[in-house]
Amino acid sequence: MVRPLIYVIALCLFLPSLSMAAPQLVLQLNKTEIQLGYYINAELYGIDLQDKLINIDLRSLEAVFGVTSVETAEEVEDARWPNRSVQVRYLKLYPRQEGSLTIPELSLEGIRSKQQTILVTPGLKHSRLGDLRIQRNIRISSSRPWERQQVVIEVEIETVDAFASLASEDLTIAGFEVFSIPVSSEKIMRNTVDYSVMRLGWVLFPLSSGQHRVDVPPVRYLNSGRVERTYYFPEQEINVQALPTYIPPTMPVGKITITSRLESDKLIQPGVLRYWNIVLTGEGVSTSWIPAVVRQIKSGNDIDILPIKTQRSNRVSRDRLLGQVTHQVPFKATVNGRLDLPKLRFQYFDPTNGRIMTDTHQAHSVLALGMVTRFVIAGLGILSLFWPGQYFYRRYSLFRQRRRLRQRAVTAIKEANTLVELRMTLKLLAEAEGWPVNMTLGNFTQHWCANFGIRYDFNELINRLSLGCYSKEPEFDLEVSRAALLAQVQAV
Repeated sequence: MVRPLIYVIALCLFLPSLSMAAPQLVLQLNKTEIQLGYYINAELYGIDLQDKLINIDLRSLEAVFGVTSVETAEEVEDARWPNRSVQVRYLKLYPRQEGSLTIPELSLEGIRSKQQTILVTPGLKHSRLGDLRIQRNIRISSSRPWERQQVVIEVEIETVDAFASLASEDLTIAGFEVFSIPVSSEKIMRNTVDYSVMRLGWVLFPLSSGQHRVDVPPVRYLNSGRVERTYYFPEQEINVQALPTYIPPTMPVGKITITSRLESDKLIQPGVLRYWNIVLTGEGVSTSWIPAVVRQIKSGNDIDILPIKTQRSNRVSRDRLLGQVTHQVPFKATVNGRLDLPKLRFQYFDPTNGRIMTDTHQAHSVLALGMVTRFVIAGLGILSLFWPGQYFYRRYSLFRQRRRLRQRAVTAIKEANTLVELRMTLKLLAEAEGWPVNMTLGNFTQHWCANFGIRYDFNELINRLSLGCYSKEPEFDLEVSRAALLAQVQAV
C-alpha cells in the first residue's frame, strides 16, 4: 500500500517538469496601440527548439506588417526559462494599414505562438490648431493591365509639416520593367490650414501575364532631414492579361507618335551632306519597345544614307512615362530633282480599345539642284521678268511725267496774270494727258468731256475764256476764270 502511494506522489511531481520542458514559441510586444508610420518592438522567443529560429516563416506576419529584423541570438539566458535553450529574434513591426490588426500565429516545428491584436490609429501632427491628421494614400492606375502596358503606382502623403519630405528605395520586381517617379511636392490650403502634398511612385511594365503581387518599398517620412516615420503599404495585386496570340513580342503596347524635320532648307545640293532628324515618342512606352523604323531607311537611286546616330531617353512624370527615340539620319542626294524621303510605317497595340493601330509618316519632299542648274533657272527667271519689268517701267515713267506736267499746269493757272496766259495753261494740261498740244478750244473741250465728263459748266467756262481772249472788249473776270479752271483740274 505504501509503494503505490509513493509512485503516485512521484508521478505528480514529474508531470509539472514535463509541462515546463515542452518547446515554446513566444512573441512579446512592447505596445498594442500605435500610430500609422511608427513601429512596434517585438521579441520572438524560441524555447527548446530543435530548428534555428532564423528559419521561421514570417510571410503571414509580413502580409500585415512591414517586418525588419534587428538582431538574432541563438543562445541567451533568460530568468523566465532557467536551464533551458532560448533563442530570440528582435523585430520591428510597421503596420501596413489603419484599424484593428491581428498578428497571426507563427509556427516552427509545429510549435505555434499566440494570436494578438493591435490597434493602429491615423498619424497625427501637433500644431497650434491642435492635432491634425497625416493623410496617406496609395493609388494604382490599373489592376488589370495588358502585358507591357504601363501601370503607375503613386504614393501620396499630406501633412502640415512645412519641412517634410519623402524618400524611398528603387523597386525591383522579377518579370517587370520598373522606373521610379521622382519625388514631387506642392502646397495647398484646406480650411485655412497650409498643407504639403508629397508624392512619389513607380511606373511598371509587366512582361508576363498572370497574377502578381507587388510589395512597394517602404516610404520614409523625413522632417528636417530626420526620419520620423516609415510607411509600409498593403501588397498591390495586379492581374496581367495576356496579349492576343497574333501580337508580335516586339510590338509596343501604347500610343506611338512620330515627327521629323530637316536641318536645312527644302532646297539642297546633290552631293552635300544633310541631316534628317526623326523623333518617335511613346506615351506609356519605354524606349525598349519603340519600333525600329530606321530599318526602313535605305539608300536608293536618288539618295545615299550614311550611318544613323540614335539617342534614347525615358522621361518619367507623375502620371506616365514618355519614351523618346531620336534618329539623326545623314544623307546625300545623288541626282537633281524632287527628292522624296522614305515613308516610315509602324504599328502599336492600343490598350484602350484592344486593337492594333497602323500609322505612317511621310516627310516633306525636298528639291535637289546643282549650282549649274540653279544658275540656269535663275537666268531664265530674270529673262522672264525683263519684258514685263520694262513695260511697267515705261508705264511708271509716263505716269510720273504726266503728274509732273499736271502740277506745272496747276502752278501756271495760279500764277496767270492775264486771260491769254490762262489760255496757254491748257497746252500744259493737254500735254499732261497725252493729247495734241495745238488744239483749238473746241477740240480741247471735246477731249476733256470725253475723258472726264462735264463738270461745273465746263462748256460755259471755255466759251467765256474764248471771248475773253479774242474779244475786243473782254468782260470776263480773270479771278473768276482762274478759280473755275483750277476747280475743274483739281476735281479730276
